[in-house]
Formats: sequence, structure tokens, C-alpha cells
Amino acid sequence: MFKRNKDSTVKDDSKINKTQVSNLALLIARMQKNADTVEKDVLRAEELLLLDAENEKNNKTLQHQKETADLLGRAEGLLKDLFLDMDKAKKLQHPQAGEIENDVSRLHERWLKDCSLYRELYEPLNEVELQPRINWALVLNQKQKDASKEEYGPTLADLKKQIAAHNILHKEIESYNNQLNPGSTSSQEEYAAIKKQYANLLDNSKWRRHYLNSLYDYMQDCDKEVAYMKEEQNKILKQDWSDQMVDHADVRRQYENFKNNSLLAHESEVNKLQDDGDRLIELKHPAASTVQAQRDTVRNEWQKFLNLCICQETHLDNIEEYKKYQLDADTLSESLSKLGSTVDAKSVNGKTSTEIQMQLQSEERPLQRNEQLLADMRKRSTTIVPLKLRRTPPSKTTTVESLCDWKTPKATLNRGELFNLKSNTDNDNWEVQSSDGTSQKFPGVCFMIPPPDPEAINRVDLLGKELEDLKKRRAALRTLQNNQQSKAPLSQAPVPAPRAEENPKAAVLANRLNQMDKDLGQVEMDTLNCIRSPLNRTDPATDLAKRLQEQEKTTAALQQLEKQRVAAQKEMEPLLSKDLNGPTSSTLLQNLSDAKNKQDSLVALNSLYKKKANASLVLERQLRQMDNTVSGFEKQLSEDGAIPDKPNAIQTRTQEIQGLKRDVAGSQNEMQKLSEDLEALKKLCSSLQQGYQEYCPDIRRQEAEVKNLQSRYSNVINQLSERERLLQEANTKHQDFQNVSQSLSLLLDNLPDNKVSPKDDLSQIQAKQNSQKRVIEDIQRKGDDMNRVVDLSKDLQNVLNEYEVNCDKYKAILDDTTVTNAKRLHTSTLASSVAKQEKDLTKQYAETAAESDQLLKQINFAKGIVTENVEQVNTIQQQQQQQLQQKAFEDTEVLQKELKEEIAKRTNAENTLGTIKSRYLSLKSRRGIERVEEKEILQYYRDPKLQASVDDFQKKIHEEALKRTKTQSEIEVLNRKITSLESELKNTKPKLVTREVTEVERDPQLDVESTNIHESINKLSRELRVKEQEKAQLQTELKMLEQKKQNIKEKVVQKEVVRLEKDPEMLKAVRTFELDISDEGERCKSLKSEISQTKSNINSLERLIPTLEPKVVTKEVKRVEQDPVLIMESKELLNKIEEVRNENKSLMFELNNLQSRHVQIQQMKPRVEVKEIINENFRVAPETEAEMQRLRRELQDNSRQCSDFERQISFVKTEHEALRAQKPKVEYKEVVQEVVKEERSPENVREIQRLSDQVYSLQKAYNNLQNDLIRLRKDRDEWKAEKSKVETKIVTKDVTKYVDDPLQEKEVDRLRRDVREETQRRRTIEEMVFDLQNKYIQLERQKPEEKLVVQEVVRLQKDPRQILDHDRLGRSLDEEVKNRRKLELEVQQLRALIEDKEIAIRSSDEKQKKIQVETELRQIKSRIHELETAPPPIEENIVIEEVLKVERDPKLDKLTNGLRTDMDKESSDIMRLERDIRKLALDIEILQREKSVEKTIYKEVVRVEKDQALEAERSHLRDQFLQEKNVRRDLEDKLHRLQEKLQQQASKKTAMSLEETNLVHDRDKLQREKENLQRELRSLESERQNITISFQQHSRLMSERNQMNRQRSIKMESDGQRLERDILDEKDKIHKRDNIIRELKNSLQKEDSSEMRTKEVNVSTKISILDPNTGKDMSPYDAYRQGFLDRNKYLQLQEMECDWEEITTMAPDDEILVLQDRKSGKQYSIKTALKEGKVTKYQLQQYKDGKMSISEFALLVAGEKKSSSYTPHFNSQLNQQLKEEFPICGVYDVHTDSCVNVRSAMSRKLIDTNTAQKLLEAQAATGGIVDISNGIKYSVHKAADRGLIESSQLQRLLNAQKAFTGVEDPMTKERLSVGEAVQKGWMPKENAMRYMEAQFLTGGLVNPNKAGRVNIVDAVSSKMIDSTMMRELQEEINYAKELTDPITKEKINYKQALARCKIDPLSGLPMFNASSKNV
Repeated sequence: MFKRNKDSTVKDDSKINKTQVSNLALLIARMQKNADTVEKDVLRAEELLLLDAENEKNNKTLQHQKETADLLGRAEGLLKDLFLDMDKAKKLQHPQAGEIENDVSRLHERWLKDCSLYRELYEPLNEVELQPRINWALVLNQKQKDASKEEYGPTLADLKKQIAAHNILHKEIESYNNQLNPGSTSSQEEYAAIKKQYANLLDNSKWRRHYLNSLYDYMQDCDKEVAYMKEEQNKILKQDWSDQMVDHADVRRQYENFKNNSLLAHESEVNKLQDDGDRLIELKHPAASTVQAQRDTVRNEWQKFLNLCICQETHLDNIEEYKKYQLDADTLSESLSKLGSTVDAKSVNGKTSTEIQMQLQSEERPLQRNEQLLADMRKRSTTIVPLKLRRTPPSKTTTVESLCDWKTPKATLNRGELFNLKSNTDNDNWEVQSSDGTSQKFPGVCFMIPPPDPEAINRVDLLGKELEDLKKRRAALRTLQNNQQSKAPLSQAPVPAPRAEENPKAAVLANRLNQMDKDLGQVEMDTLNCIRSPLNRTDPATDLAKRLQEQEKTTAALQQLEKQRVAAQKEMEPLLSKDLNGPTSSTLLQNLSDAKNKQDSLVALNSLYKKKANASLVLERQLRQMDNTVSGFEKQLSEDGAIPDKPNAIQTRTQEIQGLKRDVAGSQNEMQKLSEDLEALKKLCSSLQQGYQEYCPDIRRQEAEVKNLQSRYSNVINQLSERERLLQEANTKHQDFQNVSQSLSLLLDNLPDNKVSPKDDLSQIQAKQNSQKRVIEDIQRKGDDMNRVVDLSKDLQNVLNEYEVNCDKYKAILDDTTVTNAKRLHTSTLASSVAKQEKDLTKQYAETAAESDQLLKQINFAKGIVTENVEQVNTIQQQQQQQLQQKAFEDTEVLQKELKEEIAKRTNAENTLGTIKSRYLSLKSRRGIERVEEKEILQYYRDPKLQASVDDFQKKIHEEALKRTKTQSEIEVLNRKITSLESELKNTKPKLVTREVTEVERDPQLDVESTNIHESINKLSRELRVKEQEKAQLQTELKMLEQKKQNIKEKVVQKEVVRLEKDPEMLKAVRTFELDISDEGERCKSLKSEISQTKSNINSLERLIPTLEPKVVTKEVKRVEQDPVLIMESKELLNKIEEVRNENKSLMFELNNLQSRHVQIQQMKPRVEVKEIINENFRVAPETEAEMQRLRRELQDNSRQCSDFERQISFVKTEHEALRAQKPKVEYKEVVQEVVKEERSPENVREIQRLSDQVYSLQKAYNNLQNDLIRLRKDRDEWKAEKSKVETKIVTKDVTKYVDDPLQEKEVDRLRRDVREETQRRRTIEEMVFDLQNKYIQLERQKPEEKLVVQEVVRLQKDPRQILDHDRLGRSLDEEVKNRRKLELEVQQLRALIEDKEIAIRSSDEKQKKIQVETELRQIKSRIHELETAPPPIEENIVIEEVLKVERDPKLDKLTNGLRTDMDKESSDIMRLERDIRKLALDIEILQREKSVEKTIYKEVVRVEKDQALEAERSHLRDQFLQEKNVRRDLEDKLHRLQEKLQQQASKKTAMSLEETNLVHDRDKLQREKENLQRELRSLESERQNITISFQQHSRLMSERNQMNRQRSIKMESDGQRLERDILDEKDKIHKRDNIIRELKNSLQKEDSSEMRTKEVNVSTKISILDPNTGKDMSPYDAYRQGFLDRNKYLQLQEMECDWEEITTMAPDDEILVLQDRKSGKQYSIKTALKEGKVTKYQLQQYKDGKMSISEFALLVAGEKKSSSYTPHFNSQLNQQLKEEFPICGVYDVHTDSCVNVRSAMSRKLIDTNTAQKLLEAQAATGGIVDISNGIKYSVHKAADRGLIESSQLQRLLNAQKAFTGVEDPMTKERLSVGEAVQKGWMPKENAMRYMEAQFLTGGLVNPNKAGRVNIVDAVSSKMIDSTMMRELQEEINYAKELTDPITKEKINYKQALARCKIDPLSGLPMFNASSKNV
């Protein structure tokens, strides 16, 4: 916990706990409430201020001052609370703290504004008093200086003084508020300025007070924490850590209590202080330097405290180990003393020989325990720290090692450094000397004197000698007892017999033996010195060679001593034969035996050391060799740098990296050999340590060097892989960049030149203008390409810069002594070249765009000048016409003078008219009999709705045609890619795989079914043709009915108008007057009728716009008088006629724009308007008659022109109808091509260019991918050649060969040709239709406007009163006309706005569709890219046994499915045609009903009929639209089928790779299980040994309890318990496990030598048949019963099934191998087969080496010939496909190269909470929460118990788990799948789709009632889901992007997250990539 580096951060990235979450929620709720209250108060205060401001304007009293002051005061208090709460929210790390701060700041600003308004409004109301003037500016400036003092701290005492001083100052500033008023200043402006200055001063004072208070709180918390840490540091520094430490157990207890209970709390407090300090610094606190100093002080003190805790823990461990060792030594010494007392002469006296023998035998077990304890102490003696040296002054050079990092003002100490101790008199500070000779002082607790302890080693040596002496005395006593003849009791001391005179030869031999013993001791010392002394680190190999030479001398000395011992033994034999029982003989024998034993031990030690030295020498040489190799690799990598700007630089660098990678891979064996040498050396050192208690001092150094070398080697491999990846990515992006930039450059270089020349006319300028506009559109359209160039350039530069940074970073990592970097010349890099190219292209694009815009402006300017010239010519012509009109006007003036003369006559008649008028009014008040005149005018107009629908249909047809052509091109591209992939898959030949292919016969049942399907398709086609004929007949009938005129029965109702006149004389006079002027007006009657009709038509047209045509009742009152002003009125009428003509033109224009309004008006009911027209007939003058004749000629000319136009229109219509009715011909194709070529449509040219570029880029990408595929295959073959040596597995697979049916292939080719021909015809027809549509549109545009001119001349003589009324009505009419025009303008604006909105909506819909189609296309392309770039499967040496498997041909199944699809399509077409027929029949009925309607029309009727031609065109376009829509649907279905086919190809392609990956995964899993079992076995054996030892110690304590006192007994009991705990802690040590393994091996060898051992190995061959319907495996018997196999094939397969078992019997002198067929029970002896010649020794050796399978070898032993076996090849493949995949199981930290589970990643902030929740839900929905440590899935509750999830996530994960376990229906109690639960409404669809998405992506959906996963098609058929859910699951665009990529921070869906996962090499689980670098 405390062992961290000096650069380890203090902050803990743990999540906010539950308490903080609840506090944060309460805080936010309180802030929300306060903010709402403040907002309400501010709004209310603003309202009151506005009211009082109005009162002030009106000189009223101000009524709301108090209420406003209260509101603002309350708001101020709440704002203070909000600022404080805002700081707390930042401390608690609220995610929206920034938004909250902005909102509070805005509220504060509004409050300040209201306060200023309050002061301005209310404070001037105070009474003006004569108050003393104060220089407020000077006073406030002084206070501003005092308040702006930047003094904060730096100590806490200073800060307290500053807070007190500022509080006084703040009170003074607040007191100024009462004194500051307008009377104390000279003017109102000065008062306003002073108030503003005072407000700023008050705000500054408040902020300074806030800053001081926050700083005080922070410094107080820091001081508390620092004081605590310093107190704890002093305790540790003052503690005595030597062997005289008092009560170390209590210190240990206090330390453990602190570590378990208080450490995390203090660590969180320190982190909180760090966060608070960072926040204050980020907020730009004025005391940022003081805060930073306090923060650094806390961090440094905490780091010191942690370092001292590390030292304390180390010292406590050393003291406990030291105490334990001393206690064991005391125990052993006491035990040896006790055992030695039993063999003393005093204890032996008085005992019989039997008692002595029994006593010796009973003491054997304690003696063995003492030997084991001594051996254990010998091992531990080298690890005991010399604690005594800590309290004694150093008498010689003593090395000390630093335990932690420490920093003082004068020096710095790093952990692990070595120093020489100079003085330790001061326990607190030791004086040490560094390697460079400088003396420094550091705390003594930071140092440890490294082991060994000389006293501990000496003591264990003394105890060893004491034990050896005890063993010798026991052996001598036993020998003495055995040689003693008599059995006299030993009750008294033995009396020595009188000795004979000693032989001088015996004395010489004794001296020689003593000398030999001394020589052996010297040899032993020399050998031990060699073993114990470490090697020279500068040149260990040479040192080892010298030691081996010295060891040879030692070996020769041992051999010489062996010869001396043999010679002494020969000389001793005569002496022993003479005096066998003498004391001299027994002494010589004992000395000789000791010398022999010692010499044998030395020989074994010498031999073992020699082996160890040789192994060490081999390791050192291998280390030197590999160091040179790795250094060479590092040197090559260090020489690599930025990629230069050269052709093919990326490819060249990639080849260099790949070559270097192969060289590095070639040195893998050497690295493996290095590891093996290290393991061998470790074993020899372990033997030395266990057998002779000698520790090898160099093993740790060598192990560290090997690990360092392996680490460097791994870094080299990682660097090569990373650089290769970056180069590949850079290569791809560079190619894309070059393609796009070349395309863009080509466009910019080949733009047309549209410059205007002076000779160009208006048409040429117009053409150039249109061309330039298209150029600008092209340039703007290429803006996306330009953006793509910039993006690709940035991506490429980032990759290249990353490559360069990676190279530089690796150079910095390398050691200068290892790698020297040569200075490179500065060359241009590829990144700079790309940046320059991007810059140039951007510049060219910008310049081209600017030039194009400028050229367009010039063209527009030139066009304007030319247009002005043309307009000037037109103006001159108009002036000439105006002059002519002026001359005519002068003539009319003369006529007006004559009319004035007639005015007098008219006045005379006014009196007469007065009487007539009175009678007229009386007649007017009465209603006479109405006479209705019926006039029917037939007008044709185009229905605006139909016209709009026709335009929409044309646009849709055009869009569908474009979409269809685009989709067709994409389908063709996909077909080519699929074909290439199929050919690639077919041509891919597996390597190192032996397959036996069985041909599959055609299934006759499928042939019959195919024939039936063909017949049904033909039948449906015939029916379809019949339906189409019926449809065409109905359409022609419909057209005939539409063209037929309506049979309208007209009834003319005539009503007589009866005029009742009271004065018959007046009527008589009027009639007489009419008869008098009838002769003169006879010639102009026709003109009058025409003029009146024209006038009525004009009036009706004027009324036509706002309303419908009214019902006009005409009452004629005729009065015949002379017309004195006839000429003037005639001229006025002429002018009005011209005006009416102009109005008619404008109205016709408006009528075209207001067609939709007409439809609405038609739906309104007509209203009757009664208008009275008085026709007064006058005599026509000759001049007027001549003018009327002229007008009549003009009318005839106009009518003649209209008739000509109508004839032209009819001719064009007939031509158009003929062209439209004409059937398309094949010859039109060439014409269409010529037209297209002449038009040179830029859109088509650009589209062709874009598609060509796209094809080129795709082809180039495909070539690159093909090259990468070839390269990866080569790499795969190389890896396979290396990996094939590791392991060989037996895998049974099904191999099925499908034979293509020639007939079916021919049928498919014929159908494909038909489809291509039909597609070509459809395209031709569509092009013709498109051209005809364009031609029709042009003809429609060229059609002249229809004009209906109706003129009527009426001669009127106006009454003055009528003139007044007329003027009044005219003014009202003008006003109405103005209002109507305003409304029309508004209607036009609204209509234009609606059209814009509709266009925007249509464009958005089209854009959305386009985006959707492009998204689908990108998905398909990405899928193709994934298939193309998928890594080839890793092939291994696989021995395959194949078996016959009968199943249907998949191609035949595909063809059948395609035919079924065609049949379904035809059925849908039939249903669609039937619907159309029914719809047409209904239309016919409606038309028939409408034609029989009888109409009765009154008054003037305007009948509006639909244009039959337009209706026919509309129906034709509708049919075309439906056809295009159906064709598009067909193409979409075809695209869908192609996607399915692509998915099938992808699944086939990845089958082998998945299988191989799973096999490797299974192998690794089995290997891990094997290692786990071995570890468990070793742990169990160690536990057994420990239990035995503890039991022995416990028994020993029980036997000695009576001899010890009670205190000693209690002490021993506690020590025994502590020993048990220590033993459990030491279970993982290597030497114990090695000892146990060696003992087990010895015991096994002993058992093998004495007993027979039987080993059984069995391998079974089981044949399974794949059910073609369900895909499940079944036995041959089930296949035979269901009819898939015949009897002979079933019997053959049944005989092939076997279950072989190998029985190996191990005897002491022989090994017996027997093979047994468990199915038949037969046994076959291999020895017998060898004798009979059935097998050879070579075949037997192949079988033992694993090169021959047991089934093949068993057939040879049984005497059967090797037959071709059949193994189910596709069985494992299908099983593997059905096997579910794991979801995202954890998170991989790319920064630390480690894997963690989801909860740990969430707590460490590697991923956000939402992403963690979604990942856990996906795990729960696919089977359970995955534990990445063992790969086991747990339920949600078990996962919570194991700590894999948090308790807050329990409920949501339980809901997700129901997607796997099923949802219980509360009604029927059935268990439903998640799809069924959605359909029944028991689960929200949004959550269910997310769960099913995870299941679908990891192998299939889950049926809770069945095991395994379910295919999505089977799920639909079983009604687990519906078709809508299936489409949503299959389309990636529907996947919700709810996950956040921790690295890129972009939103992704679960499928993208799975694709970005990395497979953990240890567990094989997918891990989500994240980085802790920026956390």
C-alpha cells in the first residue's frame, strides 16, 4: 500500500461516495429553490420599479419603495447563500458547476441593475438639506487603496490580523452608505459617479472579505493536517529500531490499526485539500501563491509520512524476523542441551543396555526435528538483518541501504541507494557517505543495514557443531552398547580394563587421519569461500573461468586425499585384525569413517558447485550475446526517425520495419534458451541452498539482468508492432489524400474560360453567365472534397507526427551507454510535404473560387451594360409612340371643347330629370318581375392542385431515377466485390490439412421442388400478363371517359320583368323619343351591345378575384335624350378601355398566381348581388362611329390572333399526344445518346467523373488490400511454421464438397441474362420518358397566354348627383382595391413563404433519404472492408479425420430461396395490380355518376372544366412514378439480398479463423487449468507438511511441558501459534515447493521401482451427422431412421465408430502396452503386434512421439489396413458458430497495460458511469456478470456478493438479467423471451432492443425455455420477435449510441465498442480500450 514511487500522485481517483452524492443532491435542491426565489423577487422588484417610475412621470407619490427594498434585501441574502453553495458544489465536483456559476452571476447582475434603478428612483426624493460637502472621491480612493492591498498571509497569524483589519475597514465603508446623499455633492452627475465608485468599492471589499475567509478556512485545514503528520513523523523518527526495541508487538498493533482504520480517511482529507487548492488556483484567487505553498506543503508532508510508514513497516518486519530467529535458536540450544544430558556418563550409569537403546530410539524423533529446525535456521540466517549494528558504532566499513525517498535542504535520498555508514551516534540522524565520497546526514529510520547478520550465522554454525557432536556421542554410545558382550547393568561407572601397550603404527595412522581431517577442512573452507563470494560484476565470465580452474585444483586435491584415505584403510586392516576391540582400533575406525563421510560430502558439494559454475558461465555468455543482439536492434530502432519526403517512402520504411521484425522474431529461440538457462541455474542454486544451506549471491543479479533483457526485447517487439501499425495507417491515409487532391486539382485546372469579349452579344453573355454559374456551383460542390482533403491531411500529419514522436520517445528511453544516436542531416519530411501540398491546394481552391466569383460579377456587369443599351433603344421607340399619342390627345381636347358647349343643354334637362328621378326612386323601392338572362361562357384553366401534383410527380420521378441509377451502380460494384470474394474463398487452399472429399449426390426431392416452383412462377407470370392487359384496357376506357364531354342538360328559364309605371304619359314620351333616334343609333347598336358586354365582363373580372361571380339582376330603365358630351365620354371610354386592357393583363398574371385561391372560392356558396344599371341611349356622332369601327377592327385582329394561337396550341397538343402515344422503339437509343452528347449536361459529366474517381479509388484500395492480404498470408505462414512446433491437436471436422448442377447453372445464367436485358430496356425507356418530359415542359413554356377580350361600348350621360354618388363609390372602390391589393401582396408573401418551407421540407426529406441511403452504403462498404482486411486464420498442424456427411447443397438451397423470393415478389405485384384495378373501377364509377348529373343554371355561369390533356399527363406521370417506385423497391430488395449474401460470405471467410482462435483459447484454458491444479497440489502438499511439522512441534511441547515452568509453557504456546501463522505466510516460498516436489518424485521413483503402475489413455471416435433442417447434430442411427442415410452407409459408419483406450503397465523391469477397443471389448498387445510384424518400431516411435494418432495406430495393431476415415469437418465449425461470444467483459488500460473489471474502471474514472451501466447491462443480458480473473459468468446477486458491481446498480441489472433468464407473464405464469415480453407489453421496447442488440452481437438471441442461442431468422419463425424487430436488429443505423469512447470521447453504439475492443491474451476476453493517462 505504501510502496510507491516518489512521483506517485497523492490524489485518489475514487468516485464520490453515497454520502457526498446525497449531500450534493440536497445542495442542488436548495440552490434551485433559492435561485427561483431570487428570480421571483427580482421580477417583482422590477415591476414595482416600473410602476413607481410611471408615478414619478405623472407627478404622483411613490408607493412601493418599502416593498421594493424588502424584495431586494431578501434577494441579496439569498445571493450570498447561492455564492457559498456554488463553492461547495464545485468542491463536490458537480458536473454542471460551470453552468450554475453562470446562472448565479446573471442573477447577481440583474440584482445590481435593480439596485441602481432603486437608488436612482427613490434616493433623490430625500429632502434637500444644507449638508457639509465631502470630497467623496478622495475618501473613496483612499479606501479603495486600503481595500485593494494584495496582502494574504503568508502565515495564519498574519491572516488573522488581515481579517480583523479588513472587518473594521468594511464597517467603515458600509457606514458611508448612510452619509452618501445628493446633498453632499455639488451636482447630480457627481452624485451618480460617486455612487458608482462607492458600489465598486463595496463590491471589492466584499470580495476581499470572501477571499480572506476562504483562505483562512483552507490554511486552517492544512495546518491541522500538517500538525498531525508531523507528530506521527516524530514518533517514527524517535523510535529505537535496533534489537533493543521495547514492545515491538504494541507498535505493530498500533500501526496495523492506523493502516486499516485511519489511513484512507487522512488520504481522502489530503486529496480534498489538494482539490480545494487546485480549485482556488483555477478561480484565480488573489492569494494563489499562498494557496499553492500550503498545497505543496501538505503534499510534501504527506509524501514524507508515507515514506516513513514504508520504513516503519520494513523495520517491524525485520525486528519480528530477528526475534523469531533468536527464539528458535534458544529453543534449539535448550533441546540440544537436554538431549546431550541424556548421553552423559552420569545419566548412563545405572541403566541397562536395553534401557539405553530404548532411550536412544525415543530421542530419534526430537533429534530429527532439531535437524529440520537447524536446516531452516541455516536458510534464514542469510536473511536476518543485523539489528545490533544499529546501536553500536561502526568499527569497519558498513553498507546501508535506503528504504524510502527523502529530501532535505542540502541533499536528496532515493530509495534503494547504497551508502557507507560513518556515524550512528545520533539515532535521529545518521551520517553516511555516498559513492562519490560526499558525507550527508539523513534520519536513521530511512536506512537498513542489509543482511546477513554475522552473529546469526555464527550462532547457527555453533548449534550445527553442537548437533554434530551430539550425533557423534550418540553413535559412539550405540556402537559401544552393540559391541558390549556382557549385559551387566550400568549401575556404576565402568572401570576401564588395563590397556595394552599402544602400537606405534596406530599412532602414525592416527596422526595421518588427523592431518587428513585438517586438509579436508581446508578444502571445505576453500570451496565455501568460492560459493559464498559474489562474482565480479564488470567481467563475471572471466571470474567464473578462473574459479573453475581453481575448482579443478580442489578436485585434484580431493582425489589425492581419497588415495591417502584408501592407503590408510589398507594399513589399518592388519591392526584391526589383531586388536579389534581395543580403544585404539575403535578410535581409528571412527576417525576413518568421519573422514570418509566428510570426503564424500565434499565431493558431492564440489560436483554440485562445478555444475552450478558451468551453468552460470553458460548463462553469462548467453546474456552477453543476447545483450549485443538486443542492443543492435535498439540501435536500428533509434536510427529511425521521421519519414522523409521521397517516393514510396512509407512502403520502403514498412519493408524495413517488417524485415527487422523478422530478425527479432528469429532471435526468439535465443531468448527462450536464455530463460531455460536461468531456470537450470536456479534449480542448481536451490539444490545448494536446500542440501548444504549455501546461498548463491549472484542469482538475484543474474535474474534481474535476464528480466531486464527480456523487457528490452519486449519493448523492441512492441515498438516494431506499433510502428508497423502507424505506417500502414499512414499509407492508407496518404493514398486517400493523394486521390482526393488529384481529383480536386484536376477539376481546378480544367475549368472553362468564360471571359467576356467585346464582340459578344446578349445571348452569348447569357450563355457564359450560365456556364460560369455552373462552374461556381461545381466549385462550391467541391467544397466537401476540399474539407475532406484538409481532414485527411490533418489525420495523415497526426499519424506521421505520432510516428516521429514514438521514435523520439523510444530514443529517450534507451540508455546512452547502450545506444548512441548519430546526428542526422535535416531533410524534408513527408508530414511537411503533405502540409505544403494541402496549403497549396487550399490556396489554389480559394484563388479559383475568388476568380470565379469575380468573373461572374464581371459577366453580370457586362450583361447589365448590354441590357441598358437595349433598353435605351426601346425607350426611344416608346417616346415616338408617346408623341403620336400626344397628337391624338390634342385632337381629343378640341372635341372636349365642343362637349362643353353641350353642358348647358344638359342643365336644361336636369329639371326634367328631377321629377323622373323621384319616380325612379319610387320604382326602385319596389321590386318588379325579374328577368334572368343566362349567359354561359366556357373557359378552360389548369387546376393548380393538379399542376402542383404533376410537378411533384415529375420531381419524384427524376429523383427516383437518379436514386435507382446510383443504387444500381452500387449494386454492380458490390456484385463484383462479392464475386471476387467468392472466387478468393474458393481459390484459398488450406495448408497442412489432409482432407478426404466425399461427393454429394443431388437430392431428387429438391429437383422436383425446383420444377414445381418454376411451373408456379410461369403460371404467375401468365396471370400477371393477363392482369396487365386488363389494367391497360381499363386505363384506355378511363381516358376515353375523361375525354368525353359532360352531358350537361341545360334548362333556360325565362322570366318576364313587368314594370309598373304610375305615369303613362311619361312612358309614352319616352317611347316616342326612342323612335325618333332609332334611325341614327341603328348603326351603333351592335357596338353598344359589344361595349356593354365588355364592360360587364370587365366588372365581372374585377369581382372575380375577391369573390365568385355574383348573380346579377339587370333592371333597365331607358330614357332617350340627346347626348351633349358624347365625344368627351367616348374618349374617356377609350382611355378606360386601354386601362381595362392593362388591368386584364395584370389580372391574368394574378390569376396564374392565385389558382389555389380559386379552388377555395369555388367551394364557397355564391351570393346574390343586386346591381342596378341605367342604360341611357344617345345618338352616335360620326367621329365616334369611326372610332368604334377602328376599335372593332382591332378586336377582330385580336380574335384572329387568338384563333391562330389556339390552332398552334392544338397542333402542338396533337403532336405531343402522338409522341406520347407512340410506343418506344429501340432505335431511339441512338437519338437519346446524340441529344445527351449535344446537351453536355454538366451534372452528368460531374457524376460520371465522381463515379470514375470513386471506382479508381476503390480499385486502388482493393489492390492495396490484396497486397496486404498476400503479405499477411506470408506472415501467417511464417508464424505457422514457428507455432506448429508447439502443439499438435486432433480435431474432427466435416468436409463436404458441393457439386454444381449444370442445369441449374444454365438456368441461373439465363435468368441473369434476362434480368440484364430487362434492366437495359427499363433504363432506355426511363431515359426516353425523361426526354419526353423535358420536351413537354418546354412546349408548355412556349405556349402563348390565352386572352379573352370582351368589349362593350355604352354611351352614358351622367347626372350630377349620380356623378357625386359615382365619385363616392369610386373612392370607396379605390380603397377596397387598395385593401385587396395589400391582402393579395400578403397572400403572395405567405404563399412564397409556404413554398419555401415546402421546398425546405422536401429538400430535408430528400436529404434525410440521401443520408440514410449513404449510411447504408457506408455500412456495406465498411463490412466489405472488414472482410477484406480481416486477418487470415492462424493455421496449425491439424490431423483431420473426415466422415461422410449428407446434407443439402447450399447453392441449390440459395437458388430455391431466390425462386421463392421471386414468387413472393410476383404475388405482391399481382396484389398491387388488383388494388390498382379496383381503384380505377371506382374512378370510372365516379366519373359515370358525375356525367349524368343534371344542372340548372341561372344567370351568368362560368363553367370551369379540367384540362383533359393535363389530366392524362398527370395519370401517365402517376403511373410512371408508381413504376419507378416499384423498381426502386425491387432494387432495395435486391440490395438486401446482396447484403445477406455478403454476410454469408463473411461468415464463411471468418469460420476458420474463429475455429483456430477458439482452439488456441481452449488450449490456453486447459493449460491454465493444469497450472492451477499443479499449484493446488503443491499448496496441499505444503499444507500437509506444515501440519505435520506443527503437529510434531505441538507434541514436543506437550512432552516437555512437565519439565518447564508455567511461564515458559505459556510463552512456548504463544510462540507456537505465531509460528503457525508464519508458516501459513511462507507457503508461497520456492524452496519448500521444490523440496516437496523432489520428495514426491523420490517417492514415486521408489514406488515405480517396487510396484507396477497402470496408465490409461483413451480416445474415442464418434461420428455425428448434421441435420440439414435444424442444424443440430445427430447420431448415424437417428440419421438412418429419418431417411438421411441408407442401410449400407449406416452400417459402414457404425463400424467406423470406435473408442480406443491405451493401457500402460509399468513394471520394475518392463513396460507393457495394450490397446483396447472399449466398444467391442477386444484387447491388442503392441508387443505381439511387433512380433507378428503388424507394426514396426518406427511406427511405434511415431505413436509415442505423438506424430501418429491413437486411432490410426490402433488400426495397425488390430491388423486392419488404414482406410479413409470420415470425420465431421463442419461439425466443430457449426458448433463453433453456434457458440456464443463474450460481451465486453472489462476495460483495458493502454497506459498501464493492465485489465480491470467494469466496476474498477468506473471507480478509477477510466469510463463514465453511463458507459459502465450499459456494459454491465449487456453482460447481464447475455448470461451474467463476467469475472475477468477466471472468465466465469455470475448472476447479478452473486456478482454483487463478489464485489463485481455496486449495490446502486442492482435493480437495473436485474431487469437486464431478465432478458437472459426470461420474463414471467403475470397472467399465464409462462416464461417469455424478451421479444415476446415486448409484444405483450411487459417490458419497454427501448430497453428490450438494447438487450437484444447485445445478444444478437454476441451470438444470437436467447430463448429462456431452451439452451443455447437462437438465430434471428429462427427467432422470427418461432415468434420470439417480429419482422420489425428483426430489421431494427439487422440495421446498424438503428443502434443507439449510448456509449462514450474513453479515448476519443465520441458517442458510439455497442457494435462499434465491440469492434474497438482488444482481446486479453491471458483470459481471451474482449476488453474496452481506455487510458488512465489523462485521468
